[in-house]
Amino acid sequence: MKYLGTMYKSVLLKQALMALTLVLYFGQLEAQAIYGKAAKLIANEKYSTAVAALNTYLINEPKDEKAEYLLGKAYLGMEKYGAARAAFKSGAGHGSRYPMNHVGLGAVAVKNKNYEEAKERMTKAIEVDRKNSIATLLGIAEGWLGYPDKGRKSKKAMMPYLKEAELYLYKVQKLDPQNAASFVMLGELYDLQGVKELAESNYEAAIARDPKYIRGYFRLGQLYKEQEKYNEAADKFRKIIELDAEYAPAFREMSEMWFLAKKYTKANEMMDQYLQLMGNDLGARLRKGVFEYLGEQYDKAIVTMEEVLPDTNSILLLRLIGYSYVKKETPDPDKSIEWLNRYFKTAQPISYIASDYENMAKALELKGDKEGAVVQYEKAMKMSEEAGEPKPEILSNIADMYKADKNYEKQAEYLERFLHTQKSYRLKQSFGLGLAYFQLKNYTRSDSVFQVMTEAKPDITIGWAWRAKNNSQLDPGSKEGLAKPYYEKVLEIVGEDPELIAKFKRDYITANKYLGAYYTLVTEEYAKAIPHWEKILTLKPEDEGATNGLNYCKDKG
Repeated sequence: MKYLGTMYKSVLLKQALMALTLVLYFGQLEAQAIYGKAAKLIANEKYSTAVAALNTYLINEPKDEKAEYLLGKAYLGMEKYGAARAAFKSGAGHGSRYPMNHVGLGAVAVKNKNYEEAKERMTKAIEVDRKNSIATLLGIAEGWLGYPDKGRKSKKAMMPYLKEAELYLYKVQKLDPQNAASFVMLGELYDLQGVKELAESNYEAAIARDPKYIRGYFRLGQLYKEQEKYNEAADKFRKIIELDAEYAPAFREMSEMWFLAKKYTKANEMMDQYLQLMGNDLGARLRKGVFEYLGEQYDKAIVTMEEVLPDTNSILLLRLIGYSYVKKETPDPDKSIEWLNRYFKTAQPISYIASDYENMAKALELKGDKEGAVVQYEKAMKMSEEAGEPKPEILSNIADMYKADKNYEKQAEYLERFLHTQKSYRLKQSFGLGLAYFQLKNYTRSDSVFQVMTEAKPDITIGWAWRAKNNSQLDPGSKEGLAKPYYEKVLEIVGEDPELIAKFKRDYITANKYLGAYYTLVTEEYAKAIPHWEKILTLKPEDEGATNGLNYCKDKG
């Protein structure tokens, strides 16, 4: 009997162990399913959907470090760096040998431009991993590639981060020369440095090693899109859809690409498919607003972006809503100023760009606050120069504003500044400058501006006509005939061509009036005066001055 009891206990123990094994097995299946689902959602940029799924899972599995890593990665995609850091920190705090949460903390440090902390976190990940696994090395490289600023101004600051990424990518390729992901990341590294040829060759190398590697086609398509090779880009994006018909970013890229190519029907078709795939995902709704903004559908963009904003607190949306209110068909400068002020209070100063101040200036100008507008325009100009991408048209805009107020002195000041930035001759602004000095009765300076115009554009009458007008003012009685050679040049350019006479009719008549009067009243060469009065009357028979001049010359002759 004792033997039977022992045997019974052994059976019960085996059943209990089997039940426990089944629980663990099915638990692992559930975990693997959520990992796969979340990773797929993140790859498809359905970040908010991934966050919701992972947070639900973590209620019952609060110490699942892999799920917390994926949660942090989703928050990174949403640019919610505080939430990402919290998820990674929680995952790293469980004391396991899982290194990726340390990688995630390093990636957040990179986003915050904290090189020292990023280095410390990435080193910790290697210590935790011990084996230097390829997944960890790739994760670290990807983290270093995440430096937030991509402009030329940031190139120097970015380089230490890129060098770290390059180091880890070469480690991967030493371990696995056929690793497609490492080639794509090397391509991204060269792309960030502006070395497009090396970027392209590395993307192609990734595809050669793994013809089903979507990220290789995606980056190559983006590169071609940037280079305006739209058909080549479309081929790469279509290949992605062949491999995975639910890969939404490919539709988004094609939508943006066809928009840039001004094929708006195709662009809208692709955007509709993108939104259909993304469902109610927050990131997709945000992109819809941005797409409407880029398509100059400002009223629609405002509605979309204001609906999305409470769920995102996106700095970009604050900026674009402010821009939209001043750009839309019926501008609302008060709303624009309200939203842009909110943006300036929320965003870090390092995030400001020249267009922020430029759009604030336009809103203030519409409200009639010219002084405030100039202050903002000057900030925009300074920032654009500091960024190595000067926007001299801002100076021209300020000049136009002063011209509308008939403040010709200030108009001339800003046009002078504008023209000093230009390598080629600018007719419109040069004419404006000459006219401003004319209005200020600074005829000598005005004449010098129009002299440059006659040298740059000798075959049009405008420069010669205005040199004549300035010299007429410098020689009020025409006794010295200072304007004479310039009016003669006007008639030489026009000649007897009826089309040119019609085109430059005003200058043609003015030139003939001056020369007719000059020969009649100054030199008393009546025979020379008569053809000029006759030319005027041919075009303008009702001109009494020309009629009187002609009769006077005939009587005297």
